Amino acid sequence: MDRFMRVAGVAEIKPGKAKFIHLDGMGIAVFNAGGAFYALEDCCAKDGASLSAGLLVGTMVECPNDGARFYLPTGECIDPLTLRSVTSFRVRIEGDEITIERKETKKPARLYPFPLEHGHTQARGAYHYLS
Repeated sequence: MDRFMRVAGVAEIKPGKAKFIHLDGMGIAVFNAGGAFYALEDCCAKDGASLSAGLLVGTMVECPNDGARFYLPTGECIDPLTLRSVTSFRVRIEGDEITIERKETKKPARLYPFPLEHGHTQARGAYHYLS
């Protein structure tokens, strides 16, 4: 399977604009910052707002709700009050197509019910998580 997937045509995203796409169960914002394309997880690390609806300034996007700013090439948060960054994706232009690299996702932990040993009900809970 090719790790890069087509997400839009170059002409679809005008300079200074963004496009929301869904890839592998995740919302991703694809930005055109003066002809350079970037892709970030479309979820503000501070309040969960859509970054594709944010204000694009140079190589930064500002969250439309709380003003947290993220650096497009890395997803790093520039706002000192928000310590978490968002996931960034490698972007490649192939002809007039924008492709982004798919991230390998770790399978979520599965929940298995196990009988509890007597005396351990509060410490262990009703279920155990196995990865």
